[in-house]
Amino acid sequence: MSNCSPAAVEEPCIYQDERGVFYRGRLGLTEIEAAPPLAHLEVVDAVIDLGHVEGLPQGMAGAWVEINLKPEKIKIYPYEI
Repeated sequence: MSNCSPAAVEEPCIYQDERGVFYRGRLGLTEIEAAPPLAHLEVVDAVIDLGHVEGLPQGMAGAWVEINLKPEKIKIYPYEI
């Protein structure tokens, strides 16, 4: 996941600039046998589902990360748990 990097600051944040939309939070990974892991980003009281991801370095689960997305790549699907 080339748009994911370790966060310099360990606090949740969402902001936008001319390069895209940035999300900072804790990365959660769920391993599934014979498939890339399912990822989610914990930002304050919200959980953002990132789906299946490939190419993350070892030890990223639980780490503070910053994810950069182009606005046209963002889709919102509200649901209740």
